[in-house]
Amino acid sequence: MDTETAAKTVKSFEKRAEMLTGTQKAARRQAYEGKPALVVYYEDIATLCDSTSTCKYLSPWNGLPFNPRYQAALLSAGSGVETDEEALFEFVGRIRNMERAYEATLGISRAMDVLPKQFMDRPVRQGKFKGEVLESEKFEDMKNQYYTLRGWDVSAGIPSKETLERQGLGDVAGDLVRLGKLPSESPSEQAQETK
Repeated sequence: MDTETAAKTVKSFEKRAEMLTGTQKAARRQAYEGKPALVVYYEDIATLCDSTSTCKYLSPWNGLPFNPRYQAALLSAGSGVETDEEALFEFVGRIRNMERAYEATLGISRAMDVLPKQFMDRPVRQGKFKGEVLESEKFEDMKNQYYTLRGWDVSAGIPSKETLERQGLGDVAGDLVRLGKLPSESPSEQAQETK
């Protein structure tokens, strides 16, 4: 890729990041700001593509224009059931929450959402990123933001009871509570009690 094309590509990703997160910084590898919202969006795009059997490499996940509006139109035409982007993202949210709830039954939680210690708080020793540092405190803050955006219990890193019930997955919430994987109260209920 020539320099001019590379610069245009970077500008395009920065513009998209700003539209999705409110800041162009989210598209920059060194920045922490906006990254959680970007991760949520691109995870949802990947799940949407997997769910509709469309190629991720043609989607916004790879910077290409086969966006959710087109996917909704394609699904509507193929199924005969009218749908829109909002309904697709609702569906995708349910999938992501079901995946994480299942992971929770296997013992996966916030404590396991980590990178190897060798990558944290130490400057990169060589290569293109020499001297850069991934700060563990900022990484933990990004996890808090990500869980909040997902509607997950921040301390556990799994969907909150409130989120699961709102999505019609109250039985899943009950299972997680019974298994001791989730507090019986939602984060908003816990916050009310402490006031």
